Amino acid sequence: MTYLTIAYWIWGATCCAALVQGVLLGLHTWEHRRFARRRIRDPRPVDQTRRVALLSPCKGLDLQLESNLLHLLRQDYQNYEVLFIVESDTDPAWEVIQRLIQRESQVPARIIIAGRALETGQKIHNLATATAQLGSDVEILAFVDSDVCPEPDWLARLVNRLSRPDSGAITGYRWFVPIRPTLANCLLYSINASIAALLGAGGQSIVWGGSWAIRRSDFESLGIRESWQGTISDDLVATRAVQAARLPIEFEPACMTESPMDYSLLGLGSFLRRQHMIGRIYAPRIWYQSLCLMIASTVAVFGAIGLLTGSLILAENWSRWAACFLVTWYALQVYRGWLRHGLARVYVQNWTKCTAWAAVFDVWAAPFSLLYNTLAMCAACFGSRIVWRGITYDLDRQGRLMRVLQPATSLPIAGRQLRYDLPEPFSHASDRASMERETRLPTRDTPRR
Repeated sequence: MTYLTIAYWIWGATCCAALVQGVLLGLHTWEHRRFARRRIRDPRPVDQTRRVALLSPCKGLDLQLESNLLHLLRQDYQNYEVLFIVESDTDPAWEVIQRLIQRESQVPARIIIAGRALETGQKIHNLATATAQLGSDVEILAFVDSDVCPEPDWLARLVNRLSRPDSGAITGYRWFVPIRPTLANCLLYSINASIAALLGAGGQSIVWGGSWAIRRSDFESLGIRESWQGTISDDLVATRAVQAARLPIEFEPACMTESPMDYSLLGLGSFLRRQHMIGRIYAPRIWYQSLCLMIASTVAVFGAIGLLTGSLILAENWSRWAACFLVTWYALQVYRGWLRHGLARVYVQNWTKCTAWAAVFDVWAAPFSLLYNTLAMCAACFGSRIVWRGITYDLDRQGRLMRVLQPATSLPIAGRQLRYDLPEPFSHASDRASMERETRLPTRDTPRR
């Protein structure tokens, strides 16, 4: 048996695996669409007596930041407060937040200055700082990123699913909305839509840090704040803690959030590599399984394209299997893309021409999205240095932070904050302290429609 024959049989096996994967993912995407439509059309009465702390860590000026944060202050939930957390009041987001909470007086809101993170990721440090000083009346913690735009009923839907005593954590996800119909934006839209469609019913999801909630009692009993120490991933670390306690993590389609984005090809590559590196470090088993499946599909598809091209050039008659595989595989991808197009109409409220272009690209350009995402995953196999919002983190193999490299401009302004010491294990031995400034506004007296 020649090497060529061996390679041919290996390629045939990858083709079979790719087709089986395509069929299963198609069925799962169809089920996701059915589940999402049913959940979104069937709202349940919400118990609004439980006090909720909504935490939003902010850094820099995200796209449409003011609009995103404004939606947090206009949620259809009557008993919550918003905690905006920044590193310092020199952060550009500070002025935006300050202006918003002065203008929107219906909801109690405050700004917390966490200070520079020295032994953990900045986002982790912000969240640890805020969760360590909540009021005694807070029963539920909800987390949201500053680059997403939740619907008015987002918080109520998120909290409502925690009413059952056996629930662990409730999570949403993001649906990227491109600002411009560029190739990079269309690629990211397609890759992210494919990932979003993997979520579904049941309690086997993973937490996404930009849209999730947990009971405060569970948050503290599971030691999530302690688990965060020395890491940079809030959601995957929280996922491990909840799963270790054998509590379900449920996906709520009504908590899918729109996330405006605009990337260059270079910026997209950096973003995907960072996301995949975080997955490789903090969820290695799932990530390596995904990598193997992606490589198998890529080898099958582009091997078939090469085989078909070679047979046409050489005028040989051994291309029919490659052609049959490509037609079948591509038909399955188009079907999945069509299902995701239907999902986009469900999740995206402000449908634009840019979103329409990206959705069409998602339907017809599956080979390009597959290749780009596979290359990004392969690039993430190497290295342990991650650059996130201008801060460089060096990690070990277990995801523990070894070194933080920050620009000097991120230091808080001394003498303009109130000092407080965090309880162990977050207090630093060398008298490093976080600082806080709060702006409190009166609670609203009448409910908002």
